[in-house]
Amino acid sequence: MTFLRIRSPGAWINGSTVQPSEFEAIDDTLSKCVDGDAGGSYAPSARLIFGGAGVQFDGPAAAIFNADISAGHIAAASQQVTSSTLHDVAVDGDADFSVGNVEFHNTVQFFGTPEFRNGFTTGTAGTATFNRPVRVEAAAGTLTNLATLVQTGAAQIGGTLSVTGTGQIISRVVNATDADTHYNAVTHQVVQCPPSTLGANRTWWIDELGAVVGSRLELSRLNDTSAFDVTVRRDTDSVVLATLHTGISGEGLRSVEIIYTTSGWRVLHFHGAP
Repeated sequence: MTFLRIRSPGAWINGSTVQPSEFEAIDDTLSKCVDGDAGGSYAPSARLIFGGAGVQFDGPAAAIFNADISAGHIAAASQQVTSSTLHDVAVDGDADFSVGNVEFHNTVQFFGTPEFRNGFTTGTAGTATFNRPVRVEAAAGTLTNLATLVQTGAAQIGGTLSVTGTGQIISRVVNATDADTHYNAVTHQVVQCPPSTLGANRTWWIDELGAVVGSRLELSRLNDTSAFDVTVRRDTDSVVLATLHTGISGEGLRSVEIIYTTSGWRVLHFHGAP
């Protein structure tokens, strides 16, 4: 709510008598105002809502409790944005951190498009979840995540991606079954057919679902001496990309790696007898 006027507009005139109750009302209203000079602690009974041109913080801003930006936009020009070790941050709008460092020690979720033009760090207790594309720019820009990083959208990396220490890039591996099966770049990266899996000749159809230029799939048979072949075909036009024939005991791996180009799926590497 807003403070009510003591008198109606125009009622304060020269010579009017001010009643003690009016002074009491003025004093009471002033005591409830926010001290913009010395600061202080306040506990409003209702949420403060700022419309119009919004609010600008030229100094540090601390959210001790959960910060919920439902549909807004975070712009950090030169200050650091930090969350405490106790509370979560959820950003439903876009987040643009131009210069300041961004550090979250607990869970953070971005439902808009975050852009980090300097550093980004989460602590060991935090989980960073990105539901839209994320951009990390500038030579000094780093994405440091000490806990779990969940990226459900596209990630654009303009610089070098380095894996250090015990870090790994993990591929999605699935075992083939004794059936004609469709595979795609969204849910599979490596398809392997263990020995004695096949009971008939099979076709592995390669879909274009989710494929972009540069997407790769590796399909293989390992020490499989069953008397059946696997034909790898493009789903769009049934073109045969490769045939993985039955192997010889001890011969090892027969595999094909395919890559998606502007012309569809193409063979990149083949290992084993054609």
